Amino acid sequence: MLTSQASRTYFCCRFAPKHKNTPLLRGVSSNNRMNKKIWQLTIQDIAESPVWYFPMSDDEDFDEENVLPANLGHASDPNTLVVVATDFLDAKGQTYLGYIYWGEAELGYSQPCMFFNGIAVTFWFGMIQPKSDSLPKVNFPITAVSRAELGLESITLNISGYGYLNEKNESCWVNC
Repeated sequence: MLTSQASRTYFCCRFAPKHKNTPLLRGVSSNNRMNKKIWQLTIQDIAESPVWYFPMSDDEDFDEENVLPANLGHASDPNTLVVVATDFLDAKGQTYLGYIYWGEAELGYSQPCMFFNGIAVTFWFGMIQPKSDSLPKVNFPITAVSRAELGLESITLNISGYGYLNEKNESCWVNC
């Protein structure tokens, strides 16, 4: 089993050098029908392929936002950034499907995304304080548990609100 490793940092994986001959890309073409931008993933995509990875490619049709369905090789490579299907449970017992960036059990790293009433809801806003009147009204706290897939261990997150960093670099929460 893999564990959450420091080598799976967002910075390291997202900005890793691009290599044409990386074994991760053999047989991958830009016209692969499953090639999507991370924000284009749907609940059906996650249900059909529970782990997606960010390919590194010199192909001009790929960039750092592209994702493809992962296999065991992608999931076990500590230099590959993956998102994994996640089950969300809100304070009223409602369940939802979504995904997290696999690695650290921390909101800013995992950036959970939950499908709620037909839309993808994210809970991390970085250095921008979200406006509570424009946020979906979900029932906090929410527990997110990633699925154990392709050798990746399950990660549990407790989400107490919409998170962001204030000017002092402190984590803050908006709960609506």
